[in-house]
Amino acid sequence: MTITLPQPMKLSDLDPDALYTPAQVAPLTGFKEKELRRYCIESGFHTRITRQKIMLDQGNARDIIAWVKAKNAEPVMNDAGEIDYFK
Repeated sequence: MTITLPQPMKLSDLDPDALYTPAQVAPLTGFKEKELRRYCIESGFHTRITRQKIMLDQGNARDIIAWVKAKNAEPVMNDAGEIDYFK
């Protein structure tokens, strides 16, 4: 017998003391699961359970959203000091 728990509808519904998989958090953040995993590894906002297993808490999810917003806000400059729109 398997018990399915209702999925929370927004980040504030998550228990701040619980850990969640990227698959559980991705729909709440608007990212795809693999995209969220990549952002976790790049930003460092995650709890690594094993070599392959990444878990997030409510604070990690909020930090990743803020990190993505900050990353997208800063322009990338090339060697000539101009904005590189292709990076």
